[in-house]
Amino acid sequence: KVNKICEKSDNGKFIFNGRKGDVDIPLICLPIFPFLNLKKDIFCSFMGRFDTHLCRSKMWESLKNIQNIKFFNSVNFEQYCNIINRSIFTLAPRGYGYTSFRIYEAILGESIPIYIWEDKKVLPFNDEINYEDFCIIIHSSEVNKLPSILKSINTDQKRENLKKIKDKFKIKGIVDYIVKKL
Repeated sequence: KVNKICEKSDNGKFIFNGRKGDVDIPLICLPIFPFLNLKKDIFCSFMGRFDTHLCRSKMWESLKNIQNIKFFNSVNFEQYCNIINRSIFTLAPRGYGYTSFRIYEAILGESIPIYIWEDKKVLPFNDEINYEDFCIIIHSSEVNKLPSILKSINTDQKRENLKKIKDKFKIKGIVDYIVKKL
């Protein structure tokens, strides 16, 4: 029996398709993602699965042959942290849910997240912060435009803006936000 908030995708996997909540909070997991202060020597990266939502396979098809966008096979957490911390931009397509852990991990690693959304745009703290200041937000139907968009970005300014809001995405910032919303 299929839950009504899920639907089967073309590859037979179930995709979350439920109602958006009243308050969006960041997806976080343990261990908390570390900032390693590494040299940013990767222009744009993605490491993860392509079968958790159709927009991820669209992303792969559109960007797989772009020279300065690197796709990595899944590796251990330490290598994953290293790659995000070395990346100027991190692709963060939605997954099973409307958003991705990767957005928040990129923020904590001071890598500019590229949130690729499809059905619903879900960004926590959007009543308090302007994501356009530190993030690239793009619908999956426009992913093919991403290489030209990235060329026009002032990365220094985006990263400075990202550093200003970074603490909101740490445990204390998230708990404070939840308590305020309650």
